[in-house]
Amino acid sequence: MAECENDYYDSYYSERLDHDHANKKKNKFIILTEEDVGSRMDDDILQVSSVLSVSREAATILLYRYNWDVTDVVQEWFENQEGVRSASGLFREKPGPMDVEDGDEEFVCRICWKEHPIALVVVASAACGHVFCKNCWKEFISKSINEGYVKDGGCLMLRCPQDSCGAAVGGNIIRSLASDGDKNKYDKFLARSYVESRANLKLCPTPGCNCAVELDNRGPDRLSKNFDVSCNCMYGFCWNCLGEAHSPVDCETVALWAVKNSSDLETENWLLANTKPCPKCQRRIENVGDIDNGDWYMTCAPPCGCDLRNGEETLACNTYEKAKNEGVYDEVEKTRRRAKASWDYFERWYNNHLSLERAFLDLHLMKNQNLEMLSKIHGLEATQFWFIVDAWVQIVECTRVLKWASFYGYYLQQYEHKKKELFDYLLSEAEGVYEILHQCANKGLSKCLEAECSLDTFLDFRTKLPALTRVTRKYFADLVTALENGIAELASSSHTIKQK
Repeated sequence: MAECENDYYDSYYSERLDHDHANKKKNKFIILTEEDVGSRMDDDILQVSSVLSVSREAATILLYRYNWDVTDVVQEWFENQEGVRSASGLFREKPGPMDVEDGDEEFVCRICWKEHPIALVVVASAACGHVFCKNCWKEFISKSINEGYVKDGGCLMLRCPQDSCGAAVGGNIIRSLASDGDKNKYDKFLARSYVESRANLKLCPTPGCNCAVELDNRGPDRLSKNFDVSCNCMYGFCWNCLGEAHSPVDCETVALWAVKNSSDLETENWLLANTKPCPKCQRRIENVGDIDNGDWYMTCAPPCGCDLRNGEETLACNTYEKAKNEGVYDEVEKTRRRAKASWDYFERWYNNHLSLERAFLDLHLMKNQNLEMLSKIHGLEATQFWFIVDAWVQIVECTRVLKWASFYGYYLQQYEHKKKELFDYLLSEAEGVYEILHQCANKGLSKCLEAECSLDTFLDFRTKLPALTRVTRKYFADLVTALENGIAELASSSHTIKQK
């Protein structure tokens, strides 16, 4: 079975890679692994070390001080070498360790002031000659590293512990005395400083991911705009704010949304949408039933006790109807309906937020468990089932777009009333497109995970799902573009999966 499938797989995956390449060409960003970043750092360190005839440790200290700009380091060094040495702590070397003579069997540590065997001596720097014991050094280094990443300071600018010394401590001493965990942190801090020195490089914000994203540097305007990128860990984030990818909504509006949700405004919206004022005491009462269709009743708590019940000729009800007929509650009702519309969009956004979390879990389950199961059942390499993972990646992207499109609608219904009807239609169509892909992926996967799955069933799934994924990807890409640019132009060109 595996042999007859290879041609299909090669053709599909070649097409998928072409699509990814086209996307990267369009978006102009690439993913750098931890090794890629380290390799670039090593190249710069080697260049400075070679040109200036200094050690690797000294070159690293100089590059960090000059924000990893090789040109600045070289230029400053040749213009004022002594000034650069003094500012960077790279003093001229001294003859040997201070307070230690040839033949000494013990020395006094300048931190704990205890005598130690000469075998435990560690010299801070050949430039100063101050000596300390290994234990004090280890504590000093560990504390500096575990204080966390500090820009322009911390463990990356470590100095001799001796008061008013200022000699730089090289990475060779840190790596020789630090624990494995601390050495790993130190290297990550160094890599982070390198990435942060580049305007077109940013670390992936996903916890545990060590990749960086490099964006094509086509001027500061591009680098300052919100722009969605995706990492190898499958997480999509905004280039500008580093938050979750949120197109078609801009960063400023997302920030306003975060403030709104952290305040009591949504509680107020809920009250307006789901309650009415008592006609006697004006206290707000929660309705029971469908208030918009006229099937409702409300009872005000004691001591008021006003009973508003649909169809009942009570004094309170008559009082309310009279006030309503006189227009007393017209403005209240308009406000309530506007608030209910806002709340509906909020609920839509929140439900899609939960769906996005589930979609991420399904994606990881597919990559980490289902691929192996499919491989065993069908006798194929796990890589030949990546068209299913590709579909789940698209499902995650669709859910994310639906989430933020709902948010887009939340503001649209307040400020762009003429576009609201068209937007609601397009969002409904997008939800239908998403649902078709989701159902196809779910049902097809369930059948393929059955031991008795036939070859014809499997081949049909491998033909249908990639095609559906491609069409869905195109539809949602067009939707995002339309929402970012305004949706009026879609009035005559709306399309669905069925039409395709």
